Amino acid sequence: MRYLISLLIAAVPSGFILYLTILGSLPRIMHFIETVGKDDARAVCPGELSFTAEEPGEYLIWLYTSVFFDGKSYSIHELPAGVEMTIPFDDSKIAVESVTMSMTRSVGSNQSRAVATFTVPEAGDYTLVVTGEPGSPFVLGIGPDDFMETISNFIFAVLLAIFGVFAAIGVFVGVFLLLILKIWKKPPASGPPSLP
Repeated sequence: MRYLISLLIAAVPSGFILYLTILGSLPRIMHFIETVGKDDARAVCPGELSFTAEEPGEYLIWLYTSVFFDGKSYSIHELPAGVEMTIPFDDSKIAVESVTMSMTRSVGSNQSRAVATFTVPEAGDYTLVVTGEPGSPFVLGIGPDDFMETISNFIFAVLLAIFGVFAAIGVFVGVFLLLILKIWKKPPASGPPSLP
């Protein structure tokens, strides 16, 4: 009976630690799964790529170096020479700049590399106009510039989950042994009084 009570008592703090671990790591892991599984707005270029910016901020333009899209396979290592990208906005254009840091990603058999970035001032519908020499089609995609942040959050969530599990096990074992060896320990039996 003492062992059962000790197990139940030890399960309380360890269960609370597991609850906090799940509360902290699960939303980040789910966000990572949703982000990785979500397709960018994509189009075969040269041409136009229409996309919706859900919020203002920075966005990335991805060159799909290997992809199966619209029933065809596309494979390319670099943007063809002479390609120009513009995004009309009101009476002006949104600046499209080359990325300063190389970023690649692989989802299944699809591989892509970030080639440019831009910032939209407000949420709404936009169109990326891509011009270049015909005869060398390639696929471009557009997505929010949160790739590194998403990866960092996922790594943090995994480390938090691992730490939480080991902490819960350690607390459980520690409390259980404390109860068994200290609190529930029987006092030594006293012998008969010594004769004078």
